[in-house]
Amino acid sequence: MATMFRYQLPVEQTGWTLSGETQTSFTWEYEDERSKLLALYDKGKKQQWDAATRIDWSQDLDPENPQEIDDRLIPIFGSAIWEKLTDKEKVHLRHHQQAQTLSQFMHGEQGALMAAARIVQTVPDLDAKFYAATQVMDEARHVEAYARLLNEKLGIAYPITPGLKSLLETVLTDRRWDMTYLGMQILIEGLALAAFQRIRDFARNRLAASVNAYVMQDEARHVAFGRLALRDFYPQLSDAERAEREEFVVQACYHIARSLQPEGAVGEPRPAREGGHRGGHGLGEHAHVPQAPVQPYRADGQGHRALGPGRAEGVRRHGRHRVRGGRQRRAARSGQPRGRGVRRRGVRPKESRLTAGTPSDVPAAA
Repeated sequence: MATMFRYQLPVEQTGWTLSGETQTSFTWEYEDERSKLLALYDKGKKQQWDAATRIDWSQDLDPENPQEIDDRLIPIFGSAIWEKLTDKEKVHLRHHQQAQTLSQFMHGEQGALMAAARIVQTVPDLDAKFYAATQVMDEARHVEAYARLLNEKLGIAYPITPGLKSLLETVLTDRRWDMTYLGMQILIEGLALAAFQRIRDFARNRLAASVNAYVMQDEARHVAFGRLALRDFYPQLSDAERAEREEFVVQACYHIARSLQPEGAVGEPRPAREGGHRGGHGLGEHAHVPQAPVQPYRADGQGHRALGPGRAEGVRRHGRHRVRGGRQRRAARSGQPRGRGVRRRGVRPKESRLTAGTPSDVPAAA
């Protein structure tokens, strides 16, 4: 069955075409490369893997909880809505929520495939072109793995969310090569890496963990690639150019926030298609989960910018000065010390565990 028939929400078109200005850059210097990028390129060549043979696809997902993820990660867990759900409805919710998340991974990986190919075309340095070429293969492999997981194991999929679609359009249509790096290699890949870490820590299904571990290994290299490539370029920018990129990051974060809000992932079932099954969750009257609207980064007409609806929670920006925001105001009212935010006592930043749960911990298919 084609993926178009597995989508649980309406899909207006079978494809999506973007138009933009793209500049193709050739270089005739073949020896003046950066050693760290070449080392990353060499690592990328050595760590290539075949999704068809490295992963044991004879394994199955759990019928009641596909990735065997803790229910506490479900946004409505513990709420009155959750308590009213029957066991059958909870199984249905787990299945659809995880399918929605994996679908966004799949769509995002296709966007990363396009971005990596664009970097090969537009970046001026040969060492960056070399590494981006290995990333093209990485992203194609990721799309293959997630498509197979959704089509063969879950049996359903969800369309791309408007937030992720808007972000990909912004990243892929900007003519400047560093914007592709900033949007894809730093923001999108960085967010994906954090999501994969979360699955690594909470998913117990071996098939899902295997796919996640191999993809996560590649994504860590991709984020490192973006940081290395931009490290030498951004100090050369003027204040105006840097401010423009800061504005881009805030806008991108807004789109990322929208992409994390699944639209229609929970709700009334759609009518049956001709000769097909019904889509949607079918959770009935308990399914409506209202969400606060998220507004984009905006100017208020007097040079002050704030993110989100109404008063900003956190730190607002006014020019290059930081103005006390929500957390600091609450600290002042409660008598706690003022400063750059309030840190809870006894809570330390979590150490990075990028090396834990790597593919070396997951047995390959025989």
